[in-house]
Amino acid sequence: MNYLPTFKEKVYESDLDVADRYKNFYCPHCHNFSVVPVHRKAFMALLWVPLFPLGGGSYLKCPLCNWIQEYKNEQQLVTVAKEQEHIKKQHHIPTDL
Repeated sequence: MNYLPTFKEKVYESDLDVADRYKNFYCPHCHNFSVVPVHRKAFMALLWVPLFPLGGGSYLKCPLCNWIQEYKNEQQLVTVAKEQEHIKKQHHIPTDL
């Protein structure tokens, strides 16, 4: 049997250490309040070994449905947090969640 090594993209994620007001955002895909900020870094990997980085950035991610959206800076995150306050009020969710 011939064995050919395969290259693939491997993504690593870590939770960002941010204030509580940036957690439990509304997910437009699955309609849950579970979106959190994460940092993602993609690598080109041979089998399971990461070889070199392809890129990375800060994202909002829903851990339930894997919906993801990139944000560029802290100001965008503040804007999203303000929008989320209005969404939580519409759904009668306490804003401290």
